[in-house]
Amino acid sequence: MELKRVWYGLAAMVAAVFALAFVALPNAYADEAVIDGNLSDMVASVDDSADASVDDSAVEGDLEVVPLDLKDADYQYVRKIGDKYYYYYKGTYYDGWITFKKDGARYYFDPNDYGAAANGWLKISGKWYYFDDGSYYHSGAVTIDGYKYLFNDDGTMFTGWYQNDEGYWFYFAPSGKMQTGWVKVSGTWYYMVGSGTMQTGLQEISGKYYYFGNNGKMRTGWQKIEGYWRYFKSSGAMAFGWTKVSNKWYYLDPNNGAMYSNCKEMIGGSYYIFKSSGEMVTGWAKVQGIWCYCKSNGVAYDGWLKSGGYWYYLYKGEMQKSDTYKIGGKAYTFDSSGHWVG
Repeated sequence: MELKRVWYGLAAMVAAVFALAFVALPNAYADEAVIDGNLSDMVASVDDSADASVDDSAVEGDLEVVPLDLKDADYQYVRKIGDKYYYYYKGTYYDGWITFKKDGARYYFDPNDYGAAANGWLKISGKWYYFDDGSYYHSGAVTIDGYKYLFNDDGTMFTGWYQNDEGYWFYFAPSGKMQTGWVKVSGTWYYMVGSGTMQTGLQEISGKYYYFGNNGKMRTGWQKIEGYWRYFKSSGAMAFGWTKVSNKWYYLDPNNGAMYSNCKEMIGGSYYIFKSSGEMVTGWAKVQGIWCYCKSNGVAYDGWLKSGGYWYYLYKGEMQKSDTYKIGGKAYTFDSSGHWVG
């Protein structure tokens, strides 16, 4: 009786598992951000305005700027001086949030820039906004200087995890930038493809395989995938070939990382036997109901072996028993315990 070699159907299995990893994912992480209003379309020229007597030069030096949250402003009081816009009413420049009654558009006039309509990044009350002549991006995503950002409905910059309508996750760093590639969040590694989509399952990254749970967290250690155990190093990379874990040796298929278990395999010209746990056998072990013996280096023992005061004969690591065998031209009989009896 010979210990059977266990065949996993690994080639077909790995093709199916890996195929799951490369399903095309959508690029849409959110709707495109919108921006309300356009001062350049609404502003009245100084020449034909209702208050054309304004001193344009005043904004170059000291002037009175009154903060407010005006909710019924009129576009006729917007002034363009140089390449900037201001809200000027009855001799006073106003700053802060101003909402125009004509269309409900809301703008911000920067108190740190003499009341000029805000442009670019600005932090207000601890929150970041991105302005274009006072109007701000909101309700979606926009690319700024090559990076993607997401803005809430109120125009505040979004940070943290975001799930789109299709159920895919994205991560926006504290800087607001959408993350791609390897990302570490609260001590845990995640991987985002170029579109920003968080990856799950088995993935090939830069020629190595990694496994991510349904929550996107990179897994390490033993993981059971499609019914087969694989081992992922502390780096997250999947192990192949001989692998030592907790002072025990295992062999992981060199093609797909599946752990060999409950079988005998020829590796590098020698036979090795593996327990159902996948651990490489040394000394005596019962595998598939057959007693086996392997050397301290794991190589299956061949020939006569004296153990516990009895003589045994092993062929490719398997103990011979309950029969008479011809060895070296002579007949030898072994009992049911494998002891040589004559």
